[in-house]
Order: sequence, then C-alpha cells, then structure tokens
Amino acid sequence: MVVDIRLPAAEDPWRLTPVVKFDVRSGGRPVVGWAALAADENCRVEEGDLVIDAGVRSAVFRATTDPATHPVRSAYARLVVEVQKARGGAG
Repeated sequence: MVVDIRLPAAEDPWRLTPVVKFDVRSGGRPVVGWAALAADENCRVEEGDLVIDAGVRSAVFRATTDPATHPVRSAYARLVVEVQKARGGAG
C-alpha cells in the first residue's frame, strides 16, 4: 500500500509511527503488524518510525502488512492506517 501524509507547518521535525488496523463494524480495530515499511518521498524510516524534516508539508511511504498477524483473510477486510506521534519523538 502507498500512504500519502499531509502535515501542518512545523518548525521541528516530525517523528511518526504508522499503525495499521483492520476496519471492523463494532468493537476495537485489531492492530496488524508490518512486514515492510519504506520511505518514498520527503521522509525516512528510523527504527520503525517515519521522520519528516521541519517545514515539509507532505510525505509518502510504502508498506506491506504481515499476513501472519491478520485476524481474518485480508481479501475480506478493509484496512485503516493511523499515523501517530512517536513516543518520545519530536513533533
């Protein structure tokens, strides 16, 4: 999957953790693991987090989920990608 992120203007770099979840109708969304995470545009990957330099307003990354962590077959589900501030990170 390819994920395009839009960011507000910031004087400090962003350190973000992408989290992928299965989209369900009720209850909590089960978290799925990443098999691969790679930077495409205006970002880099460090220790599983995305790092985006100060002043950058958009970034693109590519990712593949780990099928061993899927609670159901992915052909029958939708995914939601949340990009959260990393713990202890800038931004």
